[in-house]
Amino acid sequence: NGFGFQRVYGWKNVPIDDWVEMGVGRDIAALGAARGCSDFPEWNRCNASAWNCSRYQLEERCNETDDSDCEGITMELACKASCCLCGADNPASCGAQGGSDELPPWVIPVAAGGGSLLLCFFIGCGCYLRRRKSQ
Repeated sequence: NGFGFQRVYGWKNVPIDDWVEMGVGRDIAALGAARGCSDFPEWNRCNASAWNCSRYQLEERCNETDDSDCEGITMELACKASCCLCGADNPASCGAQGGSDELPPWVIPVAAGGGSLLLCFFIGCGCYLRRRKSQ
């Protein structure tokens, strides 16, 4: 009405000692959880400004998740896209993660060849036994 403010959100269940993200019209989420798969562009390891998400990716040191910036935000949280830590939402540059549902291209020819050899073996044994019985 122009004379006062309407309460939109109450500060209930916000942990005192944890980072949270409060998006407009959304529930409280862990910091970075509501952002999707992206990096914090300004993030650098504490007291080492040259250590950003790109450097962790280039030096293949993304598994060192103990590193954090001076505010306590961990590399694992800040560098989700660069280090391919987004699960199913990884960017295309990450390639396929985990196992693939496709068979390697050599499986079908090997199976067909093995099955054909086994079939020829049984036919040969049958012919040999039949000829031996008739003599």
